[in-house]
Amino acid sequence: MMSSRLCQRFCIGVTVMLAYACVVVPPPATGVPANPKTLTDWQFRGRIAVSSVEGSWQGRLNWQQAKEQFSARIDGPIGVGRVSIEGDPSLVVLRLSKDDTRVISDPQQWLQTEMGWSAPIEHVPFWLIGVPDPNTAVDDIGSVLALHASNEYFQRFIQSGWQVYYPEHQVSAGIWLPRMVILSRQSNAGSGDVFQGDEIRLRIDEWVMPERSESSI
Repeated sequence: MMSSRLCQRFCIGVTVMLAYACVVVPPPATGVPANPKTLTDWQFRGRIAVSSVEGSWQGRLNWQQAKEQFSARIDGPIGVGRVSIEGDPSLVVLRLSKDDTRVISDPQQWLQTEMGWSAPIEHVPFWLIGVPDPNTAVDDIGSVLALHASNEYFQRFIQSGWQVYYPEHQVSAGIWLPRMVILSRQSNAGSGDVFQGDEIRLRIDEWVMPERSESSI
């Protein structure tokens, strides 16, 4: 079982990683049917679980995105409590308590320095909405789901040493989006596609979208 201090450390690290992902969210596409890449404003509520060789923790996650501005809250287990974070591409503000506020100007460097993580967080904004990062080669493509006549949706792929798996999808405002996202880091031990290192599971109970016109669907 992970200690409360280590549990809080992991909670902070994952929150910062997701925060960076959402402030570099890809620009919306134009002239195409509704698909995840058109999203710039959304809110989701769900649950998050993280496991590693050092232990595991889980909590509830509420995220609100308005273009490049975001605010989020993780309600973690006893010993972690509530972690709040907000910001934009230039600054991330992390609040652990009323007496502990941290300002992070370079989330990627912070994760490397403070957590020892080298996660490819530039990919995460694409992974969260159900697609690989088009700017980086995909190591392996698994099943492709034809959930919309004009779009293909992935069930599994491997990119930059991480397996991204979508066991379930759901529809919100005419867009097929993940209901569950599982990120697994490839183990350095042995050879082949062995994913037994860090794992992040995100269960999205509800996506909330702004009103969309019929012409955009």
